[in-house]
Amino acid sequence: MIEPPAPEARTNRRGRRSRQEILDAAARVMSVRGYAGTSMSTLTKETGLPKSAFYHHFESKAGLLSAVMEQGAHAFFDAMREAHRNPPRAAPPTSGSAGTCDGPATSWRTARSSCASCSSS
Repeated sequence: MIEPPAPEARTNRRGRRSRQEILDAAARVMSVRGYAGTSMSTLTKETGLPKSAFYHHFESKAGLLSAVMEQGAHAFFDAMREAHRNPPRAAPPTSGSAGTCDGPATSWRTARSSCASCSSS
C-alpha cells in the first residue's frame, strides 16, 4: 500500500509552489512597472497570497528583487550553456535585404554606410 506524503512534505511542496508563484508575479509586474512602481499590495493581488507569505519567503521587497534577479541570471546562463551545447544553425546570408548589413565592417562608419537600414536614415 502506498503511503501519502508526510504533512511536512506537502507543506514544503506548497511552500516551494507559493515561492515560485511570488517570484513569477514579481518578475512579471516589475518588468512592466519597475521596482519602485511595484508594491507588495499589487503582488498580493496578482498572486492571491497573503502578505505574510511574501515575508515568509523573502525578508523584504529588496530581497524579493534579489531573488527575481538571481532566478533570471540562472535561466540566462542555463540558456547560454544549452546554446553552446547545441548551437543554432547559421542562416544563409541575405545580401542586400532591407534591414540587414551586407558584410563585416571594419569600423562604425563602415558599418553604418554598408547597412541598408542605417544608410536610409
